[in-house]
Amino acid sequence: MTVLMNKHKLYLVMNSIIVFMLCINVDFINQRLHLNSKVMLLMRVTYIILLIVIKVKRIDLFGREFLIINSWFFIVIFSSILNGRDLVYAINNLTRSYLICLFSASYFFHKDRFMTVLETWKNILILYCLLDLASMIMFPQGLYMRNTYVCWFLGYKTARVVLSHTLMILVSYLSYYYQKRISLSTCLIYLLSIVTAFYSGATAGGWGLVSYMVLMILVVIMTGKSSKSHLLYKVFNYKSIISIYGFMFILVTVVQSNEMIQYLVQNVFKKSSNLSSRTIIWAQSFIFFRAKPLLGHGYLTTQEYVVLTGFPLGASPHNFVLSILLTSGLVGLIIYLIMFSAVLIRPKKFFTYQEFTLIIGIISSLIIGLTSSVMVFSTFAYLPFVILAFNMKEGRLADNKVDQRKEKWCLFTKPRLKYEIKKVYKKENTVL
Repeated sequence: MTVLMNKHKLYLVMNSIIVFMLCINVDFINQRLHLNSKVMLLMRVTYIILLIVIKVKRIDLFGREFLIINSWFFIVIFSSILNGRDLVYAINNLTRSYLICLFSASYFFHKDRFMTVLETWKNILILYCLLDLASMIMFPQGLYMRNTYVCWFLGYKTARVVLSHTLMILVSYLSYYYQKRISLSTCLIYLLSIVTAFYSGATAGGWGLVSYMVLMILVVIMTGKSSKSHLLYKVFNYKSIISIYGFMFILVTVVQSNEMIQYLVQNVFKKSSNLSSRTIIWAQSFIFFRAKPLLGHGYLTTQEYVVLTGFPLGASPHNFVLSILLTSGLVGLIIYLIMFSAVLIRPKKFFTYQEFTLIIGIISSLIIGLTSSVMVFSTFAYLPFVILAFNMKEGRLADNKVDQRKEKWCLFTKPRLKYEIKKVYKKENTVL
C-alpha cells in the first residue's frame, strides 16, 4: 500500500514538474536547451485538452468559480481576434497561466495531492532563486547580455520578480498549512527575494515584494486577538482595496503635476521625475485606449507597443490597469474587477491565515503593477484567484453538508414531536 502511494506521489511530482517547465519562461534555460516555443505551446494545449476531458468534473469549468476566470481569458482572445492580432503569440502567453489554473484546480479537493503540487513548484522556485543569487555573486556585472540589458540567471530586472513573488506566496501559504505560522525559513526566502530584486535594479518589483512582507507582518500582529480578524476583513474588503488602488493609480499617472509624488519618486525611489519616461508611455497609452475603449486592441506584441508609444523602451504600458484597458478595454477591466471582488467575499466576514497569504499576494502584485505590466499575464498571476475561489466552494459545500444534517435531524425528530403533541392534547382533553 505504501509503495503504491509513493508511486502515485512520484507520478504527481513528475507531472507537476512537467507542467511547471512547460509554463515557465526563463531565457537562460530556453537558450541553453534550445526549446522551441511552438512545440512548447502545442504541449501546453494538449495538456489543457487532456485536463478538461479527463478531470472535467473536478475542475467544473462552467461552475461559479471558473466561469469568471474563463470569461477573462475569453475576452482577451476575442479582442485579439477582433483586432487581427497575432493569435499564436497571444495563445502562447495566455496558455501558461491558464494551464497553471487548470492543473491546480484539478487537485484542489484532494488536499494531500494539492499540497504536493504546491510543494513541488515551491521547491523548483527556491532552486531558481538560489541559482539567480549565485549568478549575481559569481558574475556581479551580469551573467549574459540581452540586447543592451544586463541579465542574470532569471533574466533582466522584473523578470525575476514574477517568480520571487510567486515563491513568497507559496512558502507563506504552505507555512500556515503545515506549521500554522510564518516559519524562519519563510522569512529567509522573503529576504532572498527582496535582495535579488533590488540588486538587479527592479525597484518597483523590490518595493512590491517589501509590501508583501510588511502586510504579512501586519496580519500576524493584528490577528493576535480574534476581535481584530473582523477588522482586517473590513480593511482587506474588495471595496476598500479597489478604492485605495484607484486613488494610487490616479496619483501615479499624474506624477508630473503632483509635487508630493515627485518628491517621493526622486528622493525615496531614486527615479527621475518622469519615472524613467513612464509618464510619456502612459500619456500615449491613454490616447491609444480612447481609440477603442470598449474592447481594447487585443493582446499586443512588444514591437506593437513600441510602435504605439513611439518610444524604444515602451515595450509595454508599464502599468497594470493600462495593460488591461489596452488589451481588453473597459469590458475586460469590469470582468477583472468582478473576478477580484468575487474571490474576496466571505459570508462569515473573516479570512483564514492561508487566505490572507493569497490576498496579500494579489495586492502586492497590484502595487508592482503601478509602474510595471509584468504581473498582468504572468504565469502564476491567477493561481491565488483559483485557490481563493475553490476555498469559497469548499466552505459552501461544508455549509451545505451541515444544513443537510440539520434537515435529516429534523426529519427524524418531527414525527416524534408530532406524537408528543398529540399525547399532550389527548391528556388535556381527558381532563377537560
